[in-house]
Amino acid sequence: ATSEYANSGIQGYQFSKDNGANWEPSSPQASGSYTFTGLTEDTEYQIKVKVFDNAGNETITANATSQKTESGEVTAGDIVSDTSAIGKEVTGYECTNAAGVKNWLIFYADESNIYLIADDYISATYCPKGAKGSAIYQNSNAYKLSMNNVINDYAGAASITNSTIKALNNDYFTKYGSQNSTYNNMKATAYMLDTNVWSVYAGEKAEYAIGGPTIELFFKSYNKRYETNYVASATSSTGYKIGSGSATEYNLILSKEKTLPYVVTSTSKANATWLASPSASGSTAVFRVTYNRRYGI
Repeated sequence: ATSEYANSGIQGYQFSKDNGANWEPSSPQASGSYTFTGLTEDTEYQIKVKVFDNAGNETITANATSQKTESGEVTAGDIVSDTSAIGKEVTGYECTNAAGVKNWLIFYADESNIYLIADDYISATYCPKGAKGSAIYQNSNAYKLSMNNVINDYAGAASITNSTIKALNNDYFTKYGSQNSTYNNMKATAYMLDTNVWSVYAGEKAEYAIGGPTIELFFKSYNKRYETNYVASATSSTGYKIGSGSATEYNLILSKEKTLPYVVTSTSKANATWLASPSASGSTAVFRVTYNRRYGI
């Protein structure tokens, strides 16, 4: 409140991004801070604040504060309505293992969440140890990794207990979760979905971090970006089959896939990016996306 009415106390605030033409929220709020949504990047806004005191007075800041949005700043709602946001670089995201990832990209979004993905393969140096302390296996190439060691730290589907994480492989856990598959592909999936070991990549603003997207999350992103209708269906307790429309076929070629965040284009490092879902092709297979844009198992 102004000094003239200061003794009455502040009742609430409203905020404007268009020099006072419109005010948000619709009713005054108690907090003196407010986050605008649906902003256009690289656009200048004229910010004003309206203060209500307990005596019924309203005071508006005399001069508007000019604020320019930074390029790449988007909300979950923006991405839901704008598929071109998928693949854009995110700035300002920080985590414990920041050195392990050069840049973060937008992978997918629903109405309330934004999912990020690393823009390159993560080397063995920055891959966390399994639940019992086993390190992931690497050969002479630090990016060509095997889960042979870490899978011994997990009991397959029984290791995945968080309902939010199970929902990322919703079809599998809806149909076969009660069977608690102990196949090695489920043990590898359990490592990829272990939020405790991957927490070094969960920044302050992140709910959780996992080792990679699931096959279901991958298709949600891809289908939204390219308006396709690829499907992933859990056909047995071993895992998923994938296909186009209602078909289920292996090694599906994603012909429209051109660039990040779906596959890293360089072939000098790893041959594939692992996806955190089991494949129905065998008890030791998890899904992967290869550098030549082909699904593998």
